[in-house]
Amino acid sequence: MKNTKLLSIITTMTMAISYTVALTPALTASAVTPQPVLSLSKLDLNWSELDENNDGIIDEDKRVQEVEVSVSGANYLWCYCGIHVFFPSEIAPHVDPLTDQLERTYGKAVSKAALSTVVYATGETENMVFASFAATTTITNYFDDGTPMYRGKDGMMFSFEVVLPADASPGEKWDFSFKYVVTPPSVAGGRSINDLFTNADYYRAADEKGLNTDEMTQYAIDHWQNGYINILDDRPTEPTTEPTTEAATNEPTTEATSKNLVITNPESTVTGDINNDGIFDLSDIVGITNYLTNTSKYPLPPRALKNADVAGNGDGVTTQDVFYLTQLIVNNN
Repeated sequence: MKNTKLLSIITTMTMAISYTVALTPALTASAVTPQPVLSLSKLDLNWSELDENNDGIIDEDKRVQEVEVSVSGANYLWCYCGIHVFFPSEIAPHVDPLTDQLERTYGKAVSKAALSTVVYATGETENMVFASFAATTTITNYFDDGTPMYRGKDGMMFSFEVVLPADASPGEKWDFSFKYVVTPPSVAGGRSINDLFTNADYYRAADEKGLNTDEMTQYAIDHWQNGYINILDDRPTEPTTEPTTEAATNEPTTEATSKNLVITNPESTVTGDINNDGIFDLSDIVGITNYLTNTSKYPLPPRALKNADVAGNGDGVTTQDVFYLTQLIVNNN
């Protein structure tokens, strides 16, 4: 997955952060500890609402869905963000055809950001969205305990639009995941670029220790919550009906003995008995089924054919006889 415009934006963002950190005086340790939790939308969509035309295809105006990226636990405690979101390639970014820019909306969490960028890149197996935000680090307000207040807030950071596949069906689900990305120096123009979610204090502390990931960013990585788009199958199920059998004339009488069913009939010895063992059981059903499947391979003598023809319509041995005899076994065991 390669996107030169994306790499340029990441590099610019990193340079901006480095510059603002350099100009920001060191602050005392914060008493209010940021615990940022980044989260992606979990969308459960009813098929009946996606396919209102009831033609088995998602309505064209329902294919575009909005995915939100939000943060909690860091209200006024962050000012830098660079994150990647990945999702399957069959889910397409919704792009403005005139500008080739991803359709996106910025939320209240980044309303004070001086730099806001959301871009996309596509790949063979997965697509990606990268978002970067940077706010001024000039501190003018503090919490009651003296902790500096930054410009990044809790709430929705941004949302972006995606397009569901035209051939999507009920039961399909696509995962949307945060991934921590480190862009190597060979790609990023001479220096490694890491994803982050932090403020100037945490960023500087990690930089002074030579760490690639600061403590606040690591907390965000350990606690972020991935999302999905899931199509629920809420289609009504068709009622099932039990097959019925019309009563036949000259219906044989039955008598149960042990686990085998013996059927007596004045016109034959044992109705259903084709193997001449004196009883009617499952082995006879198997023999009749084999005969119907391949009469030349599994022929039956005239006596067996007469015993097997129990439907009473004189049309010889058919699947109706198999059904009738099977029902007798089921009902009498």
